[in-house]
Amino acid sequence: AARRGLLGDDDPMRLAEKPVEEDERLQVIAAERRKAQEARVAADNVKKQILEKQRADKLAREEAAAKQKQKEQDERNKLSAAEKKRKVEAEVAELATGLDALTEEVVPFEDLRRPSAVSYTHLRAHETPEHLVCRLLLEKKNIEPRT
Repeated sequence: AARRGLLGDDDPMRLAEKPVEEDERLQVIAAERRKAQEARVAADNVKKQILEKQRADKLAREEAAAKQKQKEQDERNKLSAAEKKRKVEAEVAELATGLDALTEEVVPFEDLRRPSAVSYTHLRAHETPEHLVCRLLLEKKNIEPRT
């Protein structure tokens, strides 16, 4: 044991004593290391593929959710547009009914074109102060003698 510690495993004397089996064992170990490295690389590639698939699935779910949300929003807009249309139609119908009632009370146009006689007293009853001044001025003008 003392001799091994002094010479070490790298001692040329020891290397010459190693049997051929040791070289084969080292080759097997190197091959196993290569296989392990290849397995790690393959596992990393599988992990990358899984992550890419998960990202793609998540993106697809988000796009589907966004489309569904937009579809629901469009439906709400259609409903509110239909409700607005119904309200406007109801208001128009109400205004039309009110207009019909007003037109029944209005004097027909033909009656407005025909003047009807009114008494002087009736005109004086509706006279305003402005009309009074005008009437008096007109009367004064008509009374003055013409020269």
